[in-house]
Amino acid sequence: ILEIRVNAHLSLEQVKEQLVMLGYEREDRVQVDGSFSVRGDILDVFVHGLQNPVRVEFFDNLVETIREFSPITQKSTRRLERITLIPAKEMILTYQTIESLQKRKNRTNGEIIEKICTLRYFEGIDSYLSLVYKPAGTLFDYANNGYHVLFNSIKRCEEHAGFYSNEAKRLYAEKKNACFILPPDKIVQNFDSIRLQLESFGNISVLPETKNHLFGFEISEK
Repeated sequence: ILEIRVNAHLSLEQVKEQLVMLGYEREDRVQVDGSFSVRGDILDVFVHGLQNPVRVEFFDNLVETIREFSPITQKSTRRLERITLIPAKEMILTYQTIESLQKRKNRTNGEIIEKICTLRYFEGIDSYLSLVYKPAGTLFDYANNGYHVLFNSIKRCEEHAGFYSNEAKRLYAEKKNACFILPPDKIVQNFDSIRLQLESFGNISVLPETKNHLFGFEISEK
C-alpha cells in the first residue's frame, strides 16, 4: 500500500515502480480501474475500487496537486489532499517474493515460475497463489471476532464452492500430465473447512422473501 499526499516529497519513478508491483497496468490513457499513465510530470491512476481516476501533478520530487477527474471528459471534478494506492491484483510480486520464487525453481515448476516472474500477470495466474504465498491467505485472515458474515443463502454459497471445486479437479485431471499445475486443494478451499472458520464469527442469514416482499434475518452471535 502506498499513500500519496499533497506537498509530500516523492519520486515519480518510484511511484511508477510501486504501481507495477501492486499489479497496475500502464496504458496510454486511463479508462478502467487498475491502470495508470504518465505524461511528463503528470500521473493518472485509476485506483482499484474508486469511482473515478485521480491525477497527481509533480514538480520535480514534490507532489503539487491531487485531483479526481472524469475518464470521459478528462476534466477535474474535485481536489484531494491524499490518495491511498491499494493492490490491483491478488498476487503482488515484490523483489523479495521474486527472489524467493527463483530459489524454489526446479525441473517441475521452473517454466511457470519463470513466466510469473517475467510477465507478473497473465490470465490464470491466481491459480498459483499457493505457489507464491505459503500459506495463501483468505478473507478470514483479515477479520477478527468482532465481525459478522452476511449470507444471502449459505446453501447457494456451498453450491458455488462445489462448482469451483469440481472445475479445479477437472482442470487438474486434464493438464497434470501436460504442464505444471497445482492440485485442487491448493487452489480451492474446501467448504467444510470454511464452515469451521465461520464458527469464529457471528452469522447473519437472509431469510426467504415473504408474500409482502419483505426479508427477515436470522442472526447468530459469537
